[in-house]
Amino acid sequence: MAISSASQQAAEREVERSVSVLGLGQMGFAVAQAFTKKGYKTTVWNRTAAKARPLVAAGAIVATSVGDCIASNQLVLSCFIETQVLIEVLKTVDPQLCRGRVLVDFASGTLRETRQFQTIARELSFAYIRGSIASTPPYVGSSQIHAWYCGNETIFRSIQPDLAALAQPGYIDNDPGTIALHECAGGNIFYAFAAGFVQAMAVVKASGKCHPGGAEDFVNKFMIPFLHTFPDTFRDWAHQIDNQNYDAHGKGARLGQSAKSINLMRRFNTELGLTSVILDPVLSLIKHRIAQGGSNEELSSLVETIADSKAGI
Repeated sequence: MAISSASQQAAEREVERSVSVLGLGQMGFAVAQAFTKKGYKTTVWNRTAAKARPLVAAGAIVATSVGDCIASNQLVLSCFIETQVLIEVLKTVDPQLCRGRVLVDFASGTLRETRQFQTIARELSFAYIRGSIASTPPYVGSSQIHAWYCGNETIFRSIQPDLAALAQPGYIDNDPGTIALHECAGGNIFYAFAAGFVQAMAVVKASGKCHPGGAEDFVNKFMIPFLHTFPDTFRDWAHQIDNQNYDAHGKGARLGQSAKSINLMRRFNTELGLTSVILDPVLSLIKHRIAQGGSNEELSSLVETIADSKAGI
């Protein structure tokens, strides 16, 4: 798609309000459903056609092939769990069908896989935008959630009104690989939080004080207020990482103190008959950093240990 025609095609979509969606897993189904609810003429394709039945009942059109789905509309969104699946799906597609189409790709992949697909998309004559919806499928279509995009900014601006049907769209930069990096970083944050959460819930349950509704009470009365201070802590740590200066200077907890706190929690877990498998890797990193002379540093310094390929951890 030529950049010079982006505004013209945006105007055409304003009249047509039409999109194509490839892949109807949980996220793909939610994306197609959001467009259908907003009145878009939505063409869908999935390897298992039966998944499209509820969407058909809502007015969607099922394409008989990937090529037909792509050819149906100027704006095409792909929703596959992994980039490699998308590559396989598009393997036999005629580039002529893709010419002039904008492909917004929500598939997850590594940085290398994203760069590989960027090349494939270019060879197929797509204008390529990489996207990431910062939410789970049930919330797609809400203006309260955000989605982030990378690629040609002119192309992004031309489809921004359409993407607003899914979430608040934000533009990062022209490198699709940036989204892959953000997704990996976000996934690390989410799963680390999730691991800490289920460990905390196990402690509450094992204590015998978890009455019916006790887990929700714990979250509402303790955990949520406790987390309110985390953004400031993360900003402080990010500043330390930027400056590569991790000394506590009497502000945050030193690694020696953190090691003692984790050992206390491990003893607590043992008393309750629980494993400390969630805490042990963190303690291992702390011990390694202390051995390197970092006992007066904050937890932010562990970024150096993780990044050290010679650490042997």
